[in-house]
Amino acid sequence: MENRTVLVVDDEPTVRHTIGRLLARHNWRVLVANSGRAALEMAALNQPDIVVLDVCLPGIDGFEVCRRMRADARLSRTPVLFLSGLNQPDSAMEGYAVGGDVYLNKPLQASELRMQLDSLLMRSRQAPAPNPLTGLPGGQSLMLETERRLGLNEASALLRLEINGFTSFADRRGATVGEEALRTAAQILKAVTFSGAFAAHLGGNDFALLCREDDAQPAAAQVCLAFDSVFGPLNGLSLAIGVALGSRMEAPSYAALAQRAAQLKQACAAKPSPSSRWLC
Repeated sequence: MENRTVLVVDDEPTVRHTIGRLLARHNWRVLVANSGRAALEMAALNQPDIVVLDVCLPGIDGFEVCRRMRADARLSRTPVLFLSGLNQPDSAMEGYAVGGDVYLNKPLQASELRMQLDSLLMRSRQAPAPNPLTGLPGGQSLMLETERRLGLNEASALLRLEINGFTSFADRRGATVGEEALRTAAQILKAVTFSGAFAAHLGGNDFALLCREDDAQPAAAQVCLAFDSVFGPLNGLSLAIGVALGSRMEAPSYAALAQRAAQLKQACAAKPSPSSRWLC
């Protein structure tokens, strides 16, 4: 039997019990904590594979727990799945900004929780280290996750994203500001609210987003709106996004989706625009 341990952190006994029973039935070794301080102590002592972390906790909240985990060499790469009853986009953005990997709103769907935990576990065990600047997984992780979903016959889409004007922006504002822009773009991608969205940093100003096909164009619109609201046309930055749909391919594969998304992204970038846009 596979050895896998999850730490469930919630101050509500009913939530801890419900999640714990669900995961124990599916061969997880379950540890529980009812506060942020207890979570940090148990995580350091037991080195769990994943931490399921409530946002609203007494004393140290979930966001601060995650910040301290990311600053601890023993826990810096432990996947964190946030749970929240706040259901607010700003809260999700903060969760990803402090280093969270997944943000789910309560009430939970059991199937969604299990899918996200299985995906996080696979990525943490198989994938190379994330990009040190943005914290996002890279191209190899994206390929593995895409092939996994296609192997399950999931209708998937791949978005390739490029920050137009980034080189001149970084030249004008300096490398430090340019790096901060990349980190902000990564946070925007990680905060996409569609279930199962998987963001990746392919290098430089090139990013990707894997999602369900029905969510592809709404996700592209959401990312464009969020990016433009942060940077605006005065900074000379915008996104060009190519959206490749698996249903339009006879035999969808990661290579085919990536190639088509790159072609569409290049076509979109070839027509400069002060605002972000996508092409499908």
